[in-house]
Formats: sequence, structure tokens, C-alpha cells
Amino acid sequence: MDIKQALKTLEHSPEWVDRYLEFLASTVEPEAGKAEAHHILPKALFPEFRRLKEHPWNRICLHPADHLMAHYYLYRALPSPSTRFAFRMMVGTRAMSSIEQAFDEAVVHAVALAYAQAKSEITQSPETRAMIGRSSRAWHRGNTDYTHLPYGDSHHRRIFGISDETKAKISAALTGRPQDPAHVEKRRLKLVGQRKPWSPSARSRRSLALQGIAPTNGLTFKGRKHTQAALDKKSAAMKALYETDPTHPCFTNKPTGSDHFAFGKPRPESTRSKISASLTGKTASDDTKAKMSETRARKAYDAITPEEHATLEQALSHPNRLSLRA
Repeated sequence: MDIKQALKTLEHSPEWVDRYLEFLASTVEPEAGKAEAHHILPKALFPEFRRLKEHPWNRICLHPADHLMAHYYLYRALPSPSTRFAFRMMVGTRAMSSIEQAFDEAVVHAVALAYAQAKSEITQSPETRAMIGRSSRAWHRGNTDYTHLPYGDSHHRRIFGISDETKAKISAALTGRPQDPAHVEKRRLKLVGQRKPWSPSARSRRSLALQGIAPTNGLTFKGRKHTQAALDKKSAAMKALYETDPTHPCFTNKPTGSDHFAFGKPRPESTRSKISASLTGKTASDDTKAKMSETRARKAYDAITPEEHATLEQALSHPNRLSLRA
């Protein structure tokens, strides 16, 4: 990768580009525990090279003082809002004002030494780190203005991808961690009555998978089955939902009769055999039997003519209706 040529593809100062690269080449690798990783090509301007594991050539370990100086040279080489912001975040607003008045390199060196000294004196115990983490999480949950973070398709993991190693770490960190009941309820209420639309690409992949055609990316649903633990979990969740809210759309908006997608379509013999095998030996509950009997009686009643309705009503109201049946 020609780093110098890449830097010159943006608005730049040729003199300071050379000084920036010469400074990085002159630095000495710091001791363990005192190193700070630096993107040679800044990730804000070259997002395609921000993942250092995939592009190790874009990473250099610097002493804190050298790190601040590197950002100074980078700001002078590529004078953009992003490089200025990165440098200002390291030196502070007041020092930034002093530096930008004259761009005296001696002042920058003094600030860099003070920055390195301050970094060396910062020590946080595990208890302090845990307290900061708890405070940060509580602030994020309670601050309704905290909406600037990218999410969905604009999240950096969607744009740049995620390595298998990172996926494994995230999975291990989340496995077995119970979610806050208030958070679970908040998500449930948000999703009640909503159906997330499928994207065109997802519809295409699902269509191919259901046809038994493997998509070009290797994804397919064919042959995949839920584990018994997953099935039991879904069953328990649906039962709990029914006990809580029997009128939930999951139970009341299901198409039946002629509205059902399979209405009028003959089942293949293989499907009929599977249904028969699954139902063989099963005994319906008394409640189910009562519902089936009521459904059959209603269908039979709806199938006869109005004249036959009157005759049936008269027969059922007769005091000796049992003898009439004989």
C-alpha cells in the first residue's frame, strides 16, 4: 500500500505529508503498557482501512507524546475538520487556541510532554472502572437525548463487517446473561402488533431457499431445524402470552377457512402421512372434543335450508323429542 500516494489523494500540504511520514519513521516503539495505537491513514478519512486486524500496515504503536505529535503533523498535512477534531480532543480547547495562533512546534512539544505525564499518572482500580461502567450504562438508559449513535444499516459493523473472532467474543459475553425485565417488557410493547417488513434481498434469499436453490452467498434454510430446547422455549413463551393476553393479534389475526393460504390446495401424500403419523395415538382433551363437536354441529346447521331449520327447531322443542329420534 502506497501510504504517501493515498494521503495525497485528499486536499493536503505536500511539505507536511513528508514531515508526517518522516516523523512516524523516526519514532521508537515504546515499552509494553505505554503504547497507543495510531491509524497512519486516519479512519475518519479512510474508513475502508479502519479495521487494523485486516490492514495491519495501517497501525503503528507510539508513545503518548509521539502520538500527540503524530496527530499534530497529520492535522498540518491534511487540514480537515476531522483531523483538527482528533488533535483538539488530545490537547484540549485552550491549548488548541494557543497552538493555532502561531503553530509553534515548541509549544506542541511542551503540550505533548504534559500529555504523556498526565497519562502516566492516571491509574484506575478495578472498582473505579466498574463504577464508571455502571454510571455510563445508567446514563445511557436514562438520557433520552442519547440518539446520535449509529444503528441498523448505518452501524459501522454493518458497513465494514465483523470478524469471526469478534463474533465469538460477543456471543461468549452475552451467553447466559439475563436481560433486565423492564427492558424485555419495553421491547415487547414496542413490537406488539407490528410486523417487520422483509427487505427485497431477504425475500429473494428466502424464496430461493424454500425452492431448494442455494443462494450464491451459501445461505439456505433447507435442512435446518429448530432444536428441541428452542421449540420448548417458543411454546412456553406463546402459552405465557396467551394467559396474559388471549386477544393478542398472534391468536386473533390468524387466517382461517377460505382465507387460509392452504385452503383448497390438496396436500401431497407425504404430508398426509406425516400428519397421520404425528396424530396417531394422541387423545384430544375434553375441551378440544367439545370445540370439535360444536364446530361440526354448527357446520351441519349452516348446511340445511331455512325450512329445515324450522323443522329442526320444532323437533328440538317437542317434549317427546327423544322418542322422535327413535
